[in-house]
Amino acid sequence: MQKDFPENMAVIATWQRMEDWVAWKNSETRKTYEAMLEIYQTRPTQYEEYHLGTSFLRES
Repeated sequence: MQKDFPENMAVIATWQRMEDWVAWKNSETRKTYEAMLEIYQTRPTQYEEYHLGTSFLRES
C-alpha cells in the first residue's frame, strides 16, 4: 500500500485502555493539534484501531 500512496504516513501509539484512546480522540487538545496539521494534509485523517494480543474486535 505504501508504494501506491507514498504520501501516506502511519502514526502508531499504544494505550492501556481503549476508553483512554477514545477520550484522547474526542478531546479538545487533540482537535487543536489536528486543526494545526490540516494545512499539510491532502485529505482527512483516517483512523484504524488494532488490538494487540487479543481477539477483541470493535465496530466503528
